[in-house]
Amino acid sequence: RPTERPLAARQAILPRWKAMRVYNASRMQRRWHSGGIAGFDMPAVLEVAKAYGIEPLPHLIDLLVLLEAKELEVAHKDGQ
Repeated sequence: RPTERPLAARQAILPRWKAMRVYNASRMQRRWHSGGIAGFDMPAVLEVAKAYGIEPLPHLIDLLVLLEAKELEVAHKDGQ
């Protein structure tokens, strides 16, 4: 029987396409305020991940936070 990899090793090999899948599927899960977009509604985004059968491991959350930061940077640059 093969030895199961430690959690850190499993997180390290999480395909980035899974983060992109969750990101694209959760485009409607954003929080807004009077100044424009405020960021992800992370509990809702993680529920989308679960609905797609993607376990919300810390590595996935890290990748989503990076995507969120980039989205906010672009949105605020464009004045949204």
